Amino acid sequence: MFAVGVKSYDGHWVIGNQVVIKQNGKVTGVGIAKMDPEEMISMGRGLAVEVRHHV
Repeated sequence: MFAVGVKSYDGHWVIGNQVVIKQNGKVTGVGIAKMDPEEMISMGRGLAVEVRHHV
């Protein structure tokens, strides 16, 4: 998932943590964070989450 697709976040994590991906309040996948949450919002580009599983 690219940073441009990140609109908001809940909680805090560090690079390498497993994160949950939600869309419209529903879980759509899980993956490994490649950026911290503040970077995902401010960067607007680049790989934010390496998706491992999607629904």
